[in-house]
Amino acid sequence: MAGAPGLERGLDIIELIGAAPAPVRFNDIAQHLGVSHVSASRILRVLRDRGFVEKDAVSGRYKPGAKMTLVGLSIPVVERLRREAAVLLPALMECTRSTILVIHWTGAHMHCIAKQTHPESIAMQPLGEIRTNLLDCPWGWLFYQSLDDAKRRQCWRTGPSEYPDVTRDRVSKELAAFARSGY
Repeated sequence: MAGAPGLERGLDIIELIGAAPAPVRFNDIAQHLGVSHVSASRILRVLRDRGFVEKDAVSGRYKPGAKMTLVGLSIPVVERLRREAAVLLPALMECTRSTILVIHWTGAHMHCIAKQTHPESIAMQPLGEIRTNLLDCPWGWLFYQSLDDAKRRQCWRTGPSEYPDVTRDRVSKELAAFARSGY
């Protein structure tokens, strides 16, 4: 390692957690870095305190934090979505007479990356990370319905534990009601 081994190890952790399909165990992180548990713990504490990684309260595993997600939002794909949305959102807003949002989901976090507010509707979501459990609101149910089974399972692992009133049964009933209404 040239010059800043602590920084390089921190970046290695960010790359490991960012590329992992599921939260990563502490022992796997320490082993990947080839460092002691004390060293890995210090680096993870700094990354957690700065918001780059989060420790899952139930499993104790590490996953991307909000700041890691924000860094990812500067990638070309998201920038392309923002540019294309800038052209389409005004027309959608006029057609639906509603506020229109473009949501980017990383699998762990959702971010509102573009928005066109209709003057007669409620401007409910600011740009940035979405902290609300979307499984507790109608547009969240529609988003959930669009996911494949693996992503639905991931959605349940990363969100609803903080909201005991949001159950799979409740969401399924709401989706069935939407389907009966033609949505």
